Amino acid sequence: MSISSCNSSKTASATTPEHLKTQTLGQTENVIEKVLYGDWFITRAGNLDLASTGSAMPIMSFGESQEQNPYLVNYSAYDGCNYNNGTYSVTPNGQMKLAGHPIATMKFCGDSPYEVGVVSGISSVASYNIDKQGDTYMLYLKNAAGETTLVLRKSNIDFINGAWTATLINGVSVPQSAEIELVIDVPQKSIHGNAGCNMLNGKVSVDNNSGSAIHFSDLITTRMTCPNIDIEQSLLNALATVTSVRPGSTSETAQLLNSEGNTVVELSRLDLK
Repeated sequence: MSISSCNSSKTASATTPEHLKTQTLGQTENVIEKVLYGDWFITRAGNLDLASTGSAMPIMSFGESQEQNPYLVNYSAYDGCNYNNGTYSVTPNGQMKLAGHPIATMKFCGDSPYEVGVVSGISSVASYNIDKQGDTYMLYLKNAAGETTLVLRKSNIDFINGAWTATLINGVSVPQSAEIELVIDVPQKSIHGNAGCNMLNGKVSVDNNSGSAIHFSDLITTRMTCPNIDIEQSLLNALATVTSVRPGSTSETAQLLNSEGNTVVELSRLDLK
């Protein structure tokens, strides 16, 4: 994929082993914002297939830089142990390289076998291309020798990031007086906010092999009591059963589903600003 001031056609390559038509995205206006921006699961680092490790998947997110320069793209990556943040310079003909020095946490983890490969791939990027396989986008980051160092699959649940209130819990309407405010952050693997009475903190996990899978765990609240405590308990019980998410009827709504495919929580987006 590369950037220019004009459009060019997409070219199709051979079908994948799953018999899905593959398109390599060519030069297209606004392709950074429309395709590259968002969350991507890192599925391969060097020769290591991360999907086979059974561990939480590293994730990489791309977004607009503070300079609002279309050729500068901010990134944030979780490598299975530490977080890495920086900026890439993206130029025509699919070139990509670090702009400035990245910032990374320095936590030691003895159980992250792919950390070195992910960090090496992030720092050695010289070019990239994006394929569309069926409805799935695949991103390939390459080093100066043209070797693919990282393979990423775009997350299909970017829409769930942000602030939400619960409008329905197991089909029962939630009164506005409950003042539920939940902030879901998939890249940071966290959920926090006000559960209706107490402050809530918990973990978010996703499955890279399923475009809609999401789980909430280790949900911890403060211990106050108030008139909406029953609503809060219903919410916590429902969140513990969630296995997937899907967009609602509008871009400002979402539905959390259990393993049987039933909607247990309906959400409406909030603007906390």
